[in-house]
Amino acid sequence: MSTDDAVRTLEPLLFSAIRALCARAKSASGVRAAVLRPQFSWGDVRGTAHAVYTLVKCGLPESHPLVQGGCAWIVAQQGEPGGVWSDEAWDTALAVRALAVARAPGFPRATAERAARWLVDLGLGSDPFNLHEELWETTFALRALAETHLVTRSADGPWVEQACRWLLRFQAADGTFVASHYTALAVLAIEETLRAGLLDVTPEWTDALERARASLLSRATTGEPDRLWSRREGWVNGYVLQALSPMLPADSPHDVVLHPALLARCVAWLADRERAGWSDDPEDLSEMILAMRAILARARARAEVGTARLTDDRLREAKAWVATRVEHGVFRAMRSPGLFCQRDASGNWVLTVSPGFRRRALAVAAVGGVVVAILKFWKDLVDLFG
Repeated sequence: MSTDDAVRTLEPLLFSAIRALCARAKSASGVRAAVLRPQFSWGDVRGTAHAVYTLVKCGLPESHPLVQGGCAWIVAQQGEPGGVWSDEAWDTALAVRALAVARAPGFPRATAERAARWLVDLGLGSDPFNLHEELWETTFALRALAETHLVTRSADGPWVEQACRWLLRFQAADGTFVASHYTALAVLAIEETLRAGLLDVTPEWTDALERARASLLSRATTGEPDRLWSRREGWVNGYVLQALSPMLPADSPHDVVLHPALLARCVAWLADRERAGWSDDPEDLSEMILAMRAILARARARAEVGTARLTDDRLREAKAWVATRVEHGVFRAMRSPGLFCQRDASGNWVLTVSPGFRRRALAVAAVGGVVVAILKFWKDLVDLFG
């Protein structure tokens, strides 16, 4: 499959998946609360955080009711003021990342920093630094702290390096980290930590990333034709495809776009997911969306540079192009959704009014009141002098 074919095929799939994710939001408010300040959830903190983060990264405005309502619901689930979301690190990591990226109005930076410090203290309680001795929880925490810039190189550099080196202890000689999804999560965590400037980019780290990506490519190309890295779990394939859409280095040879046969299999698998109605699991759907976004950007950038070297600047331009396409293809019609009528967690239908719709309704009511007053005044004049 050529890069041009990938762009043409993946774009409508991406639009379809984003619409499906939006449709899976459930109103979490009563009727009065829904009108005054709507809340939306995608099942639990984990699913809602995945969904909010994905929608914002794909270009949904932060002022949109789905984003604001999702953030309001996440904040409402927080334990004590400035506390955390359960004792599982990845709940807190995902919540902090989503709220920070969406710039949630009810989640001040001080609160975010306290939640981030809880993650750090949890890791510092072990030697070497890790969270619950779980590879995946440590990767989620590193990704959240790196992307939200809630930690600094000067204050937190030593434990960040310690955490990344702890991850490397799981890397086998063939480049894998236990399993495909762990390998992908480790790649994403280390890459985002390096890009945030929390670690120096050295051959040690880039070599570890490239060996891990090579192992992922090997596992896909030697597996069953319809399996990829997982036959049914969209989140596994989503994480892996993001890891194989590298940012560091931008011109990595371990890029899914550079492997036409594998790219065609990935697109076919995603098309099968669409025909099956996508997934009801928000993590599944969110990670597939983020994977398609990453592949589209790389395919667009590769198509533009041809055989020339792919640079960070070119990749950033391609991501901006994808965001514009999503804006026109999906979100333009959603900027002012007006009235929502969605099922709540109990299965009851709840009416939700967007802030924009309320403002317009009040303006129309005010104008209508003025018109009625003028007509009444005119009628009184006619009656008086008629």
